[in-house]
Amino acid sequence: MGDWKPIQRYENGGLYLYNLKGDFGELNDLAKKYPDRVNTMKAKLHAWYQDVDAQFLRPKDLWRPIYIRPRISRAPGNYIGNRSTFTEIS
Repeated sequence: MGDWKPIQRYENGGLYLYNLKGDFGELNDLAKKYPDRVNTMKAKLHAWYQDVDAQFLRPKDLWRPIYIRPRISRAPGNYIGNRSTFTEIS
């Protein structure tokens, strides 16, 4: 694909095209200027997805509560709490 880099966003399916030779910061989307190149590169990208059996991300269930159990050492002299309130573990 040379200096060209296609990007397809999962969130909205949008296709973006950058020429890294003159725009290595990926600031100028050239997809509208080169629609034929976008279509060709999209076809190659999707063929590659199939070749490698790509597994796509799925939207997260934002309503599922997440609980992370804190790891506490019970060794003498260790403390739990934040910087302003410490509790000694004995």
